[in-house]
Amino acid sequence: MDELAVATGIDPVALRLRNYAEKDQNHGKKYSSKEFKACYAQGAALFGWDKRKTSPRSERRGTALVGRGMAGGVWEAT
Repeated sequence: MDELAVATGIDPVALRLRNYAEKDQNHGKKYSSKEFKACYAQGAALFGWDKRKTSPRSERRGTALVGRGMAGGVWEAT
């Protein structure tokens, strides 16, 4: 997703929000406890997401590259 975001010029968080699913695609049921939207907002605020350099391999700390990205996952239980 981060690579797709860079290739399309869309912020990775914004791309995930555009593709946010309100219901389980396998069963058509609404998620009962999915809080990704709140997690995206809280994580972005806490990590200074809006202040990061957006192009890959553009941020360094001394000679070391510093990477910032995001990921999310859902564990399906029945």
